[in-house]
Amino acid sequence: MDLITSIISGFVIFTTFGGMAKQIGVSVQDVAKGGYGLAFVAYPEALSNLPPMQLWSILFFFMLFTLGLDSQVGETE
Repeated sequence: MDLITSIISGFVIFTTFGGMAKQIGVSVQDVAKGGYGLAFVAYPEALSNLPPMQLWSILFFFMLFTLGLDSQVGETE
């Protein structure tokens, strides 16, 4: 399941980068750098194109919050 999720995420990221690069007229390498830019630039941009935009955005940032919370719980254990 991890492999399938990674492949789907790769398609989402790179198609979003391609669309963003075409909209602003730059190459794909200049759209966003690695690291936090992927989570806070690419995914919100992709979610803003989906019909119930607010729902997907809330779910995405709730997911980021729970991932951070899970990391902190793992450190304290």
